[in-house]
Amino acid sequence: MARLVAFYVRAADQSATARFCLEALLRIDRLTDAGSRLQQWMAMRESFWSRLSSALLPAQVSLLAGYTVMEQAFCIILRDELDYDQLLHMTALATCRGGIPADPKADIPVLTWARAKAFPAASEKVDERSPMDDLLTTVAQQIVSDGISDINLRRIATQAGVPPSLIIYHYGDFAAFMSAAICRAMTHELPSYLDIASSADRDAREGWLSGLETAVDPAATDGAKGFYLRYARILGQVCLLARQRQELVPLVRQLRAIEGMGIHSASLKVWPYQFRLDPAAASAFSIWIKAHALFRIVDSVADQPVFDMVAVLEALTGSATPEI
Repeated sequence: MARLVAFYVRAADQSATARFCLEALLRIDRLTDAGSRLQQWMAMRESFWSRLSSALLPAQVSLLAGYTVMEQAFCIILRDELDYDQLLHMTALATCRGGIPADPKADIPVLTWARAKAFPAASEKVDERSPMDDLLTTVAQQIVSDGISDINLRRIATQAGVPPSLIIYHYGDFAAFMSAAICRAMTHELPSYLDIASSADRDAREGWLSGLETAVDPAATDGAKGFYLRYARILGQVCLLARQRQELVPLVRQLRAIEGMGIHSASLKVWPYQFRLDPAAASAFSIWIKAHALFRIVDSVADQPVFDMVAVLEALTGSATPEI
């Protein structure tokens, strides 16, 4: 089953229809009346998985249909890389396993290896107090509001009233500056429970589910509201744009390698005991929830995101109570 899931992701990357629908989903705010078509596309995906095996629960169908959507974005750029091949099969297996190993904290060598390659020993960092930090924040805000494609070095330098060479001096090249700005845009108003450096408190534990619900709320994208919607859109834009701008490919590798780090930490520190995830399952849930947030925009029927997320967690952990 895991091999089929990985094959499905790669096959979708070769499908003109699937590629078109993915891009339409990522740009839904710029299209007119595309919601019904995208709903039809997702219904087709869910129908495929449900017909594949009568043993699959509705939540497992939702997990597979949503996970493969967002994984497809990474596959556009990384499909031919050995590191990605290993990550894809590891995460695909987690979507099918239906249970967590005895020790959710246990190291997964594939993830450790991929993250070490994606994040080599850091060179000297830019001083957080430098004038470039304000410029970085400004560009990050532009990315959040207007997207990535129209941002270039000359325009940024002109708006900031600085020579382009000054930006290059501080960051080495424009690609490094853009990567830093994109990462800042993606982590804007990062919910505290996803911060691996934060400690859990009582409020976080009691509000763990409402926190996730807020993060996929399409009604507003300011602050913590709609965090996953904002993150998924920027992530998708990076993957699409990296087809023409090869300097963004290392960033795509990094973003895929870190998938699930915040979710894994939250599941151990904040979530109920039965929903603790190991790193592989956390990656699967992290990728799924981004697609879930995007489809919340196009879903004209009032769904129940709380139920969806709990059910998917139950499918991942095998914690669902069998019906009698």
